[in-house]
Amino acid sequence: MAANLFYFFVFPGLLFAGTAGAFLSWFDRKITARVQFRKGPPLLQPFYDFFKLLLVKETILPRHGSPLLFLLSPVFAVFGATMAAVFILLPLFGINTGFRGDLLVIFYLLTIPSFSYILGSLASGNTLASVGGSREMKLILSYELSFLLVIAGIIMKAGQQFDLYSIIRIQQEGNAFIGSVSGILLFVVGIFCIQAKLGLVPFDIAEAETEITEGVFIEYSGPAYS
Repeated sequence: MAANLFYFFVFPGLLFAGTAGAFLSWFDRKITARVQFRKGPPLLQPFYDFFKLLLVKETILPRHGSPLLFLLSPVFAVFGATMAAVFILLPLFGINTGFRGDLLVIFYLLTIPSFSYILGSLASGNTLASVGGSREMKLILSYELSFLLVIAGIIMKAGQQFDLYSIIRIQQEGNAFIGSVSGILLFVVGIFCIQAKLGLVPFDIAEAETEITEGVFIEYSGPAYS
């Protein structure tokens, strides 16, 4: 029981997922800075930003809209992202959760942040946020079906296996899916879908800093934005 709690909350669970995400964010910013001939942020900059927003900045509620839904939307988004990360990381580190069908659960969990962004933007009552929310809806329609087809393809290649641990074990035994043409196509489409889910260029129209100034996140500040 204690070991399972450690796996879930510490390594490779919630704490590890959050820390790894922060370092990946730093790596992305560092590479971008180097490409632009800048020095870039220090290694701990993501943690500085997080704790500044969490402990120093205040949350300003929008005058028009639904404050409760506005505050709950980031909670739902963090819940979906962190739980999906845990369900992905545990099998990757060889820990069998014994849960059949976790691949479908991961798919649903990864949709929660996108819908939370839409709800938060609409609850803010801001016009630019609403524009960002409508763009997020269009993005969801464009990539969610493709992502579902990728997962369906993986399930088919794994012999109707729905749990991620078994799928990984099958590939470790010498049947790597990426070794076939269909596997390569699934990998490429999956990469594009993940990029769209992360809101990275060119799938950043919901935020579009140069056009609608952060879009869905324009009204967020303080702990709600951290």
